[in-house]
Amino acid sequence: MKVYALKYNIRFQKLGEEYIGVTVGEDTFRFGEMLRLNETAVCVAEMLREPRTIAEIAQRLHQEYDESLETLTVVVEDMMHEYVKEGWIDEQEK
Repeated sequence: MKVYALKYNIRFQKLGEEYIGVTVGEDTFRFGEMLRLNETAVCVAEMLREPRTIAEIAQRLHQEYDESLETLTVVVEDMMHEYVKEGWIDEQEK
């Protein structure tokens, strides 16, 4: 089973309709990019301060959003694939 977690210490700040994510502390030198995310992506990123499975993330989103669990699972799978590729989310076997 795969779990996902933030790779770096990232802080998020709302600017208008989107959120900006920047690394802080020592991680600034490891991942110097700025992230631009929507509210849902920040919600997911905050969950990933602790390792979580796709099913856990989708279930928590299902409690907050009016969307089917199946749809949210597909959305989260896509998000994790993209964020791992971008390099700021870590994927590990549990």
